Amino acid sequence: MQITSEKKEGLFEIYNQLVDMVGIENTEKIYENLKGQQITFPMRLYRTDYIAKVVKEEFEKTCKRIWIYRTVFT
Repeated sequence: MQITSEKKEGLFEIYNQLVDMVGIENTEKIYENLKGQQITFPMRLYRTDYIAKVVKEEFEKTCKRIWIYRTVFT
């Protein structure tokens, strides 16, 4: 069944929210692909191993900059 603005009021609340967030076409795609599924989204967007990797890379860049600064100015 295709969603129209006239039929929007009859949608379950979650689908109404999806229409508002991602539009009618994307809501229909989500419905077709995931209907009947229960989805739980993690509280965090990024995995902890990814965050650790990024922090390590930034730390190493900072250490390198400090080393260069100390080498040039001392």
